[in-house]
Amino acid sequence: MHYVQELQSTVLCFSHGTIYKIEDEKIEADPEEVGVVNEGILAAEWAPNEEQLALAGKDGKIFLFTPEFDVLAEDFIDDGDMSDKSAAIDQAQISWRDDSTIFATSYSFQESQCNKILVREASTLIVKKGPARADEKSVFSVSEQPLKNL
Repeated sequence: MHYVQELQSTVLCFSHGTIYKIEDEKIEADPEEVGVVNEGILAAEWAPNEEQLALAGKDGKIFLFTPEFDVLAEDFIDDGDMSDKSAAIDQAQISWRDDSTIFATSYSFQESQCNKILVREASTLIVKKGPARADEKSVFSVSEQPLKNL
């Protein structure tokens, strides 16, 4: 649930896949259905500037929506690096950077102790950094940006 100032509405995303909007002026009316993700929703988070909604679907896809709920971009949540492509994702979290240009998706796989984090560019869904992974034995992280000598 998130209040979007530009829409003057509260937006609700349900795990079964339906997205509803309740406008301030129509608070007594039934919520308006503005979208459906057929397989269901694992996580949804508005960008701090409220210009994009990132949504992780139970079908293993990540979506970016406009405030009018048009799809800007769609891709698979997992990049397939260091993971079994047939493994289903069962949990996800989305966190935005304050300037709304990138976001991170943290997710885990069913029947696995493996968690991964990918950082994506908000306009294109291109993976900027990743993967970072923790499992029962170790933590592994890769960065495309070289680090300064410590």
